[in-house]
Amino acid sequence: MGKYYYLSPQNEQKGPVDASELIANGVKADTLVWAAGMPQWSSASEVPELAALFAPAPQAAPPIPTPQPAPAPQPAPAPQSAPQPQPAPQPAPADNYNKSEHQNTFQTVPPAGVASDPSVQPKPNNNLVWAILTTVMCCWPVGIYAIICANKVDSLYNAGQYEEAVKQAADAKKWSIIGAAAGGIFLFFYMIFAIIAAVNS
Repeated sequence: MGKYYYLSPQNEQKGPVDASELIANGVKADTLVWAAGMPQWSSASEVPELAALFAPAPQAAPPIPTPQPAPAPQPAPAPQSAPQPQPAPQPAPADNYNKSEHQNTFQTVPPAGVASDPSVQPKPNNNLVWAILTTVMCCWPVGIYAIICANKVDSLYNAGQYEEAVKQAADAKKWSIIGAAAGGIFLFFYMIFAIIAAVNS
């Protein structure tokens, strides 16, 4: 074999070196080489003299698999009796189906004004009746304030302000009791004065 020049990866001309030393110098199959007598640079694998150096190594034949012994025959399963045919389910009457569907609808839809969430507290009693009775029969200044507190209960509850609604309901009850007590005391002293006036006359 002759001596060859080759191009490095930086396209620098190297050599000359013997053909047997090309691989040791990093020459690969696609590296451009040239030797005296060649018309132009060619890949190392395309030069007939160097083709054997860059020929792919033959692949080893795959190993022959070892035959496995055949599995022992399994005994045939015992014949089973044929399953008895089951009667086809009868569809429910249309009237019963509609009735149950309507019942479910009525049960799942909450009535108007009642919260569907079980965590929501029930609406407190606004004590409006007691506030009105206190205003009419006993002490109207205190009763009017009790009516104002009672009227706020429903609007606060519907707005989700449960604690404030409870407070207003308690205030309406408290002032109704205060008004009734004040009216009773006033009536008691009025009767005493009337009796004393009648006796003195």
